[in-house]
Amino acid sequence: MYNLGDLSYIANLPVAIIKLYDELNILVPTGFSLETGYSYYTENDIKKLRQIKSLIKAGFTIDEIKQSIGCFNDRQLLTKKQQLLDNGSDMQAIKEIDKLRSII
Repeated sequence: MYNLGDLSYIANLPVAIIKLYDELNILVPTGFSLETGYSYYTENDIKKLRQIKSLIKAGFTIDEIKQSIGCFNDRQLLTKKQQLLDNGSDMQAIKEIDKLRSII
């Protein structure tokens, strides 16, 4: 298991962002130690955090992620990709969706 600092380092995200995701119930720690007050995360949490980062880069809002985290499907990603294409969005967001489609 990983503590918050470890997760921050592994994911290359500030601790404050990970805490915000916890407050928003997007990424809740798997474990918590009453003795130390530390939150603990697993490999699955790391995978979920990477998915969250990719979804944000792909243009999904926090509310969209919060509503659908863990159950995004190919159709949702293709719909978002089409919206980005229709709006003339930058190619980086579209590449993130293609990346997500390969791991979901």
